[in-house]
Amino acid sequence: MGSSSVTGDEVILFSDNMSFDGTARGGKMTTNGQLWIGHTTSDRPNNGGHVKVGSLTSPNSSITFGYSSPNITAVVNTSVVTDFHVARYIVSAGGITDGANYTTIATAYAAAVAAGAPQTVFIQPGTYTENLTLVAGINLCAFPCDSFTFNVTIIGKITATYTGTCSISGIRLQTNGDYCVESTGANVLTLFLIGCYINATNANAIHCTNANAGIELFGCRGACSTNTFFIYTAGALNVFYSVLAGTNTTTNSTFSGGAINVSHSYISCPITTSGTGAIGLFKSELICTNTTALTHGGSGNSIAMETRFESGTASAISIGATLPVIHSSVFSTNANAITGAGTLLYGIIVFYGSGASSTVNTGTQTALATLI
Repeated sequence: MGSSSVTGDEVILFSDNMSFDGTARGGKMTTNGQLWIGHTTSDRPNNGGHVKVGSLTSPNSSITFGYSSPNITAVVNTSVVTDFHVARYIVSAGGITDGANYTTIATAYAAAVAAGAPQTVFIQPGTYTENLTLVAGINLCAFPCDSFTFNVTIIGKITATYTGTCSISGIRLQTNGDYCVESTGANVLTLFLIGCYINATNANAIHCTNANAGIELFGCRGACSTNTFFIYTAGALNVFYSVLAGTNTTTNSTFSGGAINVSHSYISCPITTSGTGAIGLFKSELICTNTTALTHGGSGNSIAMETRFESGTASAISIGATLPVIHSSVFSTNANAITGAGTLLYGIIVFYGSGASSTVNTGTQTALATLI
């Protein structure tokens, strides 16, 4: 070993074929590891010194060399590190301890927006009390293994006023004294709710006043008790393969404008159309407990096909406008299973159940012609 003075007090130490274990001079240095400078315990024979061969690891992206001041710290520059994660925006209340980049949905969403669409924010299990404003192309998603049991809950309002499309997948959306989803304004937009749970605990769930908005529920579930699912004055709502169960609720979902289209779904809260509102029911069930399942007074084009209506002691359907009911079934013990001052256009309606009424008392009843 030798030394060479450079300038002032600086000294460079160098070695050739030096052994650090104190047993052999002239032996080669071990090449299967790295030098750990500052190893505070000498574990070499003959007091080999503060030198150790092995891997350098760090829990916080930096490594400190030395065991007394001054120390030298090597810091990883994360800005130049390539991140190979598929999910760039991961949210968990535990943050980095849960392998997440962010502790709130809002901060992760803002980062995704800054990066530019399309992006997806992935949310780990937990309850997040946040109000969020959506941006086109920036999606919210629970991890698939959590979506079936709805382990991710957002309590608050999600506002959709963007132009374009956006989706929310596998998340429980719960009211917090206000709508959990709302679309206002006039921008042309589509919001997809895929495999979500709509929970109207203390307010009505979904509100739309935007005539250019389309909200689509696919494979969703839901619950409401004293509140209801939908309040629409404009826009389109499409419900596919979903189960929305109201627990004895008598609060109507209302469509004074726009349209609701339901296919292959089960809804157990009453629905009312008025103004220019319209309804389309296909291969679905509208089931209510002692409450009229459908009150149709909207002037928009409407139809019920291959649909089951059930209302207990109340009339199952009340018609104030014109409604075709085709290949459908009705259960009601009321004196009038179908009632109202409007026009019923019918083609094969089956009245069923013990004590069921088969009386139709509408202003006009017209059989639809069948061409064979």
